[in-house]
Amino acid sequence: MKERNTKYSPPLREGECTRLVHKFVLCVLCLFGATPFSSFAQAIYAENQIPARGVSVDYVLTIKNPMSHLYDVEIQIKGIRESSVSVSMPAWSPGIYRIENYARNVQEFRAVNARNQPLNWEQTDKQTWRIAKQTADDFNVHYQVFSTLLTDQMADVAPPSIFMYLAGQKHVPCSVKYNTPGGWKVYTGLERRGDRYYAADYDIFIDAPAFIGSEFKLLEFETGGARHHLVFSKPNISMSAAQVAADIQDVVETAMAIFGKLPYK
Repeated sequence: MKERNTKYSPPLREGECTRLVHKFVLCVLCLFGATPFSSFAQAIYAENQIPARGVSVDYVLTIKNPMSHLYDVEIQIKGIRESSVSVSMPAWSPGIYRIENYARNVQEFRAVNARNQPLNWEQTDKQTWRIAKQTADDFNVHYQVFSTLLTDQMADVAPPSIFMYLAGQKHVPCSVKYNTPGGWKVYTGLERRGDRYYAADYDIFIDAPAFIGSEFKLLEFETGGARHHLVFSKPNISMSAAQVAADIQDVVETAMAIFGKLPYK
């Protein structure tokens, strides 16, 4: 069967739009595991979902050449016993209340089965790709994403703008592996087991950004039974990192006093 590549529209590059670059970026990283948030999210997205029944969705993000501003993404999908499957880019990010067009930065989309044979696909709208396969086949999706947040110094990974989701399977637990340049470390709020980071479902996964690089300033504090890690992307910035940490701790403790406990560990 000949591979068919039907694109909805040519991708536009994120770099075509001028963006303000923050002098520093600060992430408060809290490990999410079997928490009330996990259960709550799974309950919300339980409706109209295909039962998991052995379905697994695992991501691999590879940074080959940071100066290219390109992420190489692979999605390893197993257990879907349908002849047609769709994957989509999100159209929004948690905390950003507007419609985005992340799909415009997708390049070189392709899909292969477990034998590495190309699969037919078509782009059905600006953010969705439908893949034809044999019912019993597992398959992998490959594509690149252009991002100005990837530089020769660091990667500021915003999951909604990078990772597609499997239609009807947002509730399925997923994992991600980051293949990074030598000396770069990964900082994220997801639980690490081995060389992968795990989330209870897709919605928790995309709400866990990652910093990847080698020159970060790290601070931490513990309150409410949870250790909080602060990662500063500009270690020499003219500010008091310790004061920022103290202020964030005050915010966390105030929230805990209002709600009774922290929704993470």
